[in-house]
Order: sequence, then C-alpha cells, then structure tokens
Amino acid sequence: MNELNKIFRKRFRKGADRPREFVEDTVVQLPPKEQIEFDPLTMKTHEADLLRILLSYGEQTFLMEIEEDELEKYEEKEMEVRVADYLIDDFKHEQIQFENEMYNKILNEYISIWEEGKLPPNNHFINHNDPQIVNTVIDLLSSAYQLSDNWETNKIFVKTEEDQLKLVVMSAWMSFKSRMINKQLKEITEELKKSGNEEADIYLLQQQYFELKKIANQIDKELKRTFTY
Repeated sequence: MNELNKIFRKRFRKGADRPREFVEDTVVQLPPKEQIEFDPLTMKTHEADLLRILLSYGEQTFLMEIEEDELEKYEEKEMEVRVADYLIDDFKHEQIQFENEMYNKILNEYISIWEEGKLPPNNHFINHNDPQIVNTVIDLLSSAYQLSDNWETNKIFVKTEEDQLKLVVMSAWMSFKSRMINKQLKEITEELKKSGNEEADIYLLQQQYFELKKIANQIDKELKRTFTY
C-alpha cells in the first residue's frame, strides 16, 4: 500500500512547487463541439464502483444478518463475511460480466486468484505487466485517495467507506443490479415494440418483464428510490 500511496502522491502533487509562468490571455476560436450521446443506462460507473470496492476492501469483513430460514444452521444471528467472498459469490451466481472490457479483464483475474483460495496482494495490479491494467487500477483508486488526502490535510473528520463498509458494499451491489435490470427492461420493451413477434414470444417477453419488475421494485425499495421503467 505504501507503493500505491507514493504513486498517488506523485500524481496529485506533481507540479505543486513548479513556478507559475505568466501567459497573456489570447482568444482562440474553437470549432463547435460534436454532440456526444449519453447513455443514461450505461453500466460503466457502477462497474467502476464495484471493482474499486473489491480492489480496496476485498480482504476486509463486515457482519451479515442470517436469514430466518437459515438460523437453525448457525449459533449466532450474524456472521462475518469477507467483502471479496460476498461480491464474487454474487458475481458467479448471477453470471456477471462487466461491459467495460478492461474492468472485466481485471475482475476475471481477481476471481481466478480467489478461486485458488487466495486474494491478490495490494500491489498485484499496480505492478502488473499490462500497463493498461496498471493505469486503470490507479485511476479507479485515485479518486478515493484524493478525497481522503484532502480530508486529512484540512482536518475534516467524516465517516469513511471503511467505517461503514457493509452499507458501501450493499449499496454499490444493489445499485449495480438496479441499473442492470433497467437495461434489461428497456431491451424487453424495445423487443415488444417490434412487429412480427409471435404470440408465444410476446407472452414470454411479458413474463420476463413482470419478473424483472418485481426484482427491481424490491431492490429500489431497499435503495429508497423510484424505478424509471
């Protein structure tokens, strides 16, 4: 982790002591910017958040309540769960593959190491032989580092992610699933609009839609927000 901190400090403090040169203001005519379409259902932000949490806190644990129908198997009502185990179990159960190719590459390598009964060392990905992986991981972790560094510098004391790890993990996972289901519902809606679908196909799509909607409502009830589809 010390090595990672050195990289972050170098990145964010680079040029801090460099003398500033006076540059006379000039007016530059820029060509009109090309309109970029924004996909409101993009998964990238949610994928980045989950991957960052996995990389940052994979070996840490939080307390998980035991479901009522499972209480007979355990002596306690809560059990300690490792972040990596919780997330990867769900990834594998849901057969999750990230849309972002680089995020998916990092995730799959992490899971491969996990399947061997180990977790990647803290410096595994920042010392990786693939420079794209190195840069991606540093970018993922750097925003959280910059915030914590600023808080420390300005003597601002707030609850960090580590202080409320369970909330952070659960919220990120449910937000990811909510967005994923949003996309699936939109795809089904678009498919239903197509002409030429057989009656049996329409019925099947409608059933899929209603089942996903139930799951979506459960998730969004937990997240306390309104579903958009």
